[in-house]
Amino acid sequence: MKLNVFVFRHGETDWNVATRFQGHTNIMLNDNGRRQAQELGEKLRPFKIPLIASSDLARAHETAKIVTSFHPAKIIISEQLREAHLGDTEGMLRDDVIKTFSEESWKRWRSAKPEDMDFGWPNGETKRDQLTRMKNYIRKFVSEHVTDFSLPMGVSTHGGVLARLVHHADNSPTEVQIPNCVVYHLEYVVPVDRWVFKGKV
Repeated sequence: MKLNVFVFRHGETDWNVATRFQGHTNIMLNDNGRRQAQELGEKLRPFKIPLIASSDLARAHETAKIVTSFHPAKIIISEQLREAHLGDTEGMLRDDVIKTFSEESWKRWRSAKPEDMDFGWPNGETKRDQLTRMKNYIRKFVSEHVTDFSLPMGVSTHGGVLARLVHHADNSPTEVQIPNCVVYHLEYVVPVDRWVFKGKV
């Protein structure tokens, strides 16, 4: 059994504009973020996605709701699809994070290299933690909620966890860009719990 999964990042927030680390902090979309979500809804309309798993944080949940205004879909929210917990850096500006913890730490956080998967900010999740959390939840979600594998599902989530999943599916050490409301098409091979990168939509 294979399932087509369209995974997308939430729309823009004021903290995105300011380059402030959001993590688990519950920040709303700004007006531009809502416009981006509308454009995303138009882009996803042809795929007729009937089911969306969404982070419970407002910026991702609102993005999912705007998407479903373009085609009906059931939304199921979970804290398991949240952004990484960023520990001591949460709420800090990116430049201040770099000044406090070093440019090298920032590069390791952004890196797609396997040797950097166990990096995390002090008192926060590692990148491996994020990926494991997201994969485990989606596997459970599919077993409980997906009955027709000919239909795709959507996932409304955050930049960091989306990057981890795309890197994992693509099996590539090359960093991917995750702008607001980007959407990637992945294939989930259910029996072997394997992710395959299909491309950017």
